Amino acid sequence: MDNLWAALIGAALSGVSVVVGYWWKSYRDLKVAAVRCYDRLIKIRNARLGASSETSAVKNEVWLLGGHADLLVASMSAILTARKRKTYWAIYDELVPILVRHDLDRLDNAIANLHTVVRRAN
Repeated sequence: MDNLWAALIGAALSGVSVVVGYWWKSYRDLKVAAVRCYDRLIKIRNARLGASSETSAVKNEVWLLGGHADLLVASMSAILTARKRKTYWAIYDELVPILVRHDLDRLDNAIANLHTVVRRAN
């Protein structure tokens, strides 16, 4: 009977370990994606200075931003509080016009919002 309890406790602890490990990896991916999106937005702003928004450097950075934004959305399942989830969705909502229409009008606002999240994450 003792072996049965040991096996059940071991299985339960193993299951908890898997869940915590998955959550921790997703949360880490979320922070990494936020930092990468922030970095891409800074590069877009710098490439845009003194040039039109149609330059190849800006287009390339916007294209690369898409992959990081995808990781950001995929990692949002790790967010446990509704308030934080709203914050990250608001950031993603600001990235969509940049990604889809190459609309850089809200670029500074997206950078400012991501800056606060990135600063808190470190």
